[in-house]
Parts: sequence; C-alpha cells; structure tokens
Amino acid sequence: EKLALANSMLESINSLAIQARTVTLLTDVKAIDGEMKVLADAKKRYVTGEAALLELIGTTAEADERALMAEIVESGKKTIPLVERAAKEGEAGAGVEATMTLTEAVRPVEIVWRQKVAKLIDIVHKQNTEAAEAVISSQQRALLMVGALMAGAMVVGVLLAWRTTRSITAPVARAVKVAERIAEGDLTSTVEVTSQDEIGRLLQAIHGM
Repeated sequence: EKLALANSMLESINSLAIQARTVTLLTDVKAIDGEMKVLADAKKRYVTGEAALLELIGTTAEADERALMAEIVESGKKTIPLVERAAKEGEAGAGVEATMTLTEAVRPVEIVWRQKVAKLIDIVHKQNTEAAEAVISSQQRALLMVGALMAGAMVVGVLLAWRTTRSITAPVARAVKVAERIAEGDLTSTVEVTSQDEIGRLLQAIHGM
C-alpha cells in the first residue's frame, strides 16, 4: 500500500510539472482552462495520496522513514504554490514570467521534491523485497520441518509395524511348531504362555491338550 501511494504521488508530481509547463506554451483560452483543470486534479490526487501515506507511515514506519516523509511534505508545501504561480502566470498570458518562475523557482525545489519521493519508493521497495524473502525462507523452513516430521512418522510407523508383526508371528510360529510335534505323537513339548490375548489362549489350549 505504501509503495502504491508513493508511486501515485510521483505520478502526480510529474503531472503538475507537465501541466504547468504546458499552460505557459498555450494561447487558446479553452485549452488553457482544460490544462488548469488537469493541474488542479493532479494537485488533489497528490494531497490525498500524501495524507494517506503520511498516516500509514506514522503508524508502521521506522524513524528515518518518517523523517523522510516529513521532508517530502515540506517540499510539497514549498513547490506546489510555485507551480501554481507559474501556471497562473501562463494562464494570464505572461509567458516570460511563467518561464522564469518555472526555471528559477520551481525547477530546483521540484528536483529535490521528486528525488525525496523516489528515495522513499526505493526504501519501501527494499522493505517489500526483504519481507517477501523472509516469507519464502519461512515457507522453506516449514517445508523442511514437515518433511522431517513425515520422515520421523514413517520410521515410527515401520518400527511399530515390525514390533506388531513380531509380537504376532513369533507366538504363532511356536504354536505351529508344538502342533506339528503333537501331530507326530510327541506330547513332551513345553508350551510357554506369555500373554492373555488370542495367541496366548491358543497356546494355553495346546498346553491343555
């Protein structure tokens, strides 16, 4: 949002400069009125954007960014009246005076004003880039963590499956071995019962037999 507002302000500054210079070159009254209206609209857009950005920066920005914004506000207060003066001189047909105002009064402060807004845009753009990189880094860490958790879950699952299989197959194997001996007529086998589940009950029944 800050970047959009700052870019909008810079566009309004460009529009103010263009319209003021255009008025000094025109002689048609209707055309001049049209350019003056465009200039007034550009000023209104700038003032609105500046107020919104000032409020936003006042609550979320660092001290140096707030200081730069204050400098931009002061530059605007100094430059806009001069631009309007040059435009009114051009509107009144005083082309020479308007040109002098634009060259000697407006141009130096306009350059500083534009540079400060451009510097703010660079700062905000850098902040956005760093924030985006931080988000990407956080996502990568989250993916690595999820991958590690999934790998750990798979290892635990394999161990549980192995233990479960072992707890079932070993007693069954013993029961089968004893049953085979009984089938051969050997009733001397020792039956070890270590649990009370279905396998344990089976071994107990074989022991009783």
